[in-house]
Amino acid sequence: MRGDDGAKDWGGSEVHDWGLTPPPGSTARFDRPAGMRDRDEHPADEDAADSAAPAGDEAIAGAVLAAMENGKHSSSVAGSADTKLIEYCIGAGDSAIYAIDDGRDHTMIGRGVGDDDDGCVYCLVARITRDRFEELSDGALHVQSAFDEARDISLSSVFLADHGSNVVLVQRFRRIEDVPGEYRPASPFLRFSDT
Repeated sequence: MRGDDGAKDWGGSEVHDWGLTPPPGSTARFDRPAGMRDRDEHPADEDAADSAAPAGDEAIAGAVLAAMENGKHSSSVAGSADTKLIEYCIGAGDSAIYAIDDGRDHTMIGRGVGDDDDGCVYCLVARITRDRFEELSDGALHVQSAFDEARDISLSSVFLADHGSNVVLVQRFRRIEDVPGEYRPASPFLRFSDT
C-alpha cells in the first residue's frame, strides 16, 4: 500500500486492539494507563513540535513503553491459549513501574528515571520472569523490589517523535546492585544536563 507521498506504508497507521486481561487475583491493573498507548497511535490535536518533547506522565509512559519494546526478546501471540498479553502500570508517581509481555515466560518492566534539555527521557528497563511479575501485580512484591531479580537491566535514552521514537542504549547493568540508587523505583524523577 502506498501513502499520499508515494512511499510504502508499513502499517504505521494501524490501530491495535490489545485485548488485555489481568492475571488471576490482580488488583493493581489499569487497562491503558495514561500515556501507555500503541506507538503508532497519536492524538489528533497533537502537532509534530509538541510531540517531539516529553510532556508529563504521558511522555514518560510513552518513552518507557518504547524502551521496553526495544529490549524485548520475543512477542506473545494475541489470543493464544497458553499466554496472556500484559500491559500494566503498577504504582503511581515516582513508584510507577510499567510492564509489557516478553514471550510466554517473561515480562519487561521499566520506569522513567529522568529527562534532559534535548527532550530525551531516560528509562530503566529489565526482564523478569512471569511468576515474578504476577507477584508484583498482585501486591505480594513491593514495587521497590521489582528489579531485584531482573536480568538484562539497562538505562536507555528515548526521544519521542511524531511518528515513532529513537531509543539509545546508555548503559547496561549486570545486577540491581550496580544500578545507581537514584535510578531505582521510588526515587524522584531526575533532570540530566551537560553541565
